[in-house]
Amino acid sequence: SKASHIAGGDLIYIYTGTPNQYLMRLTLYRDCAGITMPTTNDICYYSATTNLQGNATLSLVGNPTVVPQSPCISFPANNCPGGQGDVEQYIYEAIVDLPAAASDWKFSWSTCCRNAAITTLTGAGGQGIFLDAYLDNLNAPTNSSAQFTTLSYSRFCVGNSFYYDQGAIDPDGDSLVFSLVDPLDEPFAQCPSNEAPVDFVNPYSATNPFSSAIPITINSSNGIVNFLPNLVQVGVMAVLVSEYRNGALIGTVRRDIQINIISQCNPILPSFNDSILTATPNGILLSNCNERTVILAFDTVFQCSSAIPTDFRSFGPFGTPNPVISAVPINCVNGLTDSIQITFLNPLSVGQTKVWLKRGFDGNTLLSECGSEIPEGADTVNIQVQIDNSTLFA
Repeated sequence: SKASHIAGGDLIYIYTGTPNQYLMRLTLYRDCAGITMPTTNDICYYSATTNLQGNATLSLVGNPTVVPQSPCISFPANNCPGGQGDVEQYIYEAIVDLPAAASDWKFSWSTCCRNAAITTLTGAGGQGIFLDAYLDNLNAPTNSSAQFTTLSYSRFCVGNSFYYDQGAIDPDGDSLVFSLVDPLDEPFAQCPSNEAPVDFVNPYSATNPFSSAIPITINSSNGIVNFLPNLVQVGVMAVLVSEYRNGALIGTVRRDIQINIISQCNPILPSFNDSILTATPNGILLSNCNERTVILAFDTVFQCSSAIPTDFRSFGPFGTPNPVISAVPINCVNGLTDSIQITFLNPLSVGQTKVWLKRGFDGNTLLSECGSEIPEGADTVNIQVQIDNSTLFA
């Protein structure tokens, strides 16, 4: 049967502690207007070096979860109305016992069809989706794959900048390398699989999967994808996470992502949060003499990767510049945070240090969840140094 209106997903594995045994987890996203999802899904596992193969049935875990609706967009009152960008998350799991250790185990899942709303593929509704993961449990017998902590789906809007964080972590502490790769199709659901790249509409490709006013780039070290949409579209993007241990490749996972780009986001702008930030009135943050690090809170979340040291300007009590040399977002979730730790070049001195935002070397200040930029100089924090439990005001 067809499982049309699939809007992305990924397939990962987790070592159970028993040799050659893994928990397989398939995460899929279904358009709310699509057909009913099955209660089970089959995956294939195959090793060319051993010529061993098999199938496993993964069962639905719990109830589907409606992907939270973004504050960037105005929605109808109903929870999952369907149509462009309204999706549910389904998770399927099973324990798989591999018949032997091998250097080239490949897990795969496929179905027809993709969401017919996709505009960057030729006949998108007739192209399938293929997910895979690779494992070398001959040289890394206890390895678990990289795992994603963010959703494989999101909405963006024309004219705003985005840093889309894939949120991949490795439970074993292995090195991860990220790259943009072809989304795949496997129309016959064979085992072993016989996948092929999807057919993009010209000029789109694996490294240029949708229209952007700047080149679409991915940070190979952390998987953050940077782009500036300039056209209303529904696109497809795939990210490969390669896992290395002592310089050797021991695993990969592929994430397939539907990118929904709308005409305009709600204008949500981050600003410093006076109610959390201040210990005294008038936007004053208390600190101590010779401190170099402070934490700034905001009233809404912003994109973690949009924060760099040159976004901040500061002057000490006597008008002397005190450059910010470090800007570290705190507790990022889905690539977003509401607080940041900044470190000054020089220790804070008696009196009041003023901090405000300017466009940094990345071309923006801080970007909200919706890609809107805090205007330069629109908000200021006054940091007041305390002396002997009293405060000297400038």
